[in-house]
Amino acid sequence: MGGLASFAVFIGLTVFYMSAFFDGAEAWFGWTGWWVPVAIIFAIVFTGPLGSTFLVVVAGYGMYYVWDWPLWLVIAVCFPGLIVMAVTVVGSIFAEIFGRLAR
Repeated sequence: MGGLASFAVFIGLTVFYMSAFFDGAEAWFGWTGWWVPVAIIFAIVFTGPLGSTFLVVVAGYGMYYVWDWPLWLVIAVCFPGLIVMAVTVVGSIFAEIFGRLAR
C-alpha cells in the first residue's frame, strides 16, 4: 500500500510542476500551444539533471509571475536545497564563533 501512495504523490507532484512549467514557459518564452512544452519535456527527460534544473527554474518563474506566489514560497517549493544550504552555512558560522569563544 505504501508503494501505491508514493506513486500517487509522485504523479500529483509531476502534474503540479508540469502545469507550473507550462504556465512559466508560456509567460517567459511566449510559447502558445501544447506541443512546444511537450517537446521541451521530452528534451528535459533525456538531458537528465541539466534538464530538470531548467524545468524547475521555468516552473518557479510560472509560480512567481503567473500564479502570483510570494517569492519565499517559490523558493521553498522549487529550491528546497537552497534553504538547507543556507541553514547549514549559518549553523557552521555560529558553531565556529561559539567554538572560538569557548576556548
